[in-house]
Amino acid sequence: MPARNTRLMRCTPDDLFAVLSDGWLYPVWVVGAARMRDVDGDWPREGAQLHHSLGVWPVMIHDQSEIVE
Repeated sequence: MPARNTRLMRCTPDDLFAVLSDGWLYPVWVVGAARMRDVDGDWPREGAQLHHSLGVWPVMIHDQSEIVE
């Protein structure tokens, strides 16, 4: 049987979406994201982007994520 981890979160859906809709918190909940460089002002609307860095200095990748739908 495969290993399984479960974590019960005691929060409301509104609490969860408040975190996900704040682009500056992206590195808090995405594994590997090291820092934020910029967040479009209309985040999380379609077409908005997060500009983030992955990795550990001196080997960092500057990337972006975009809301497509």
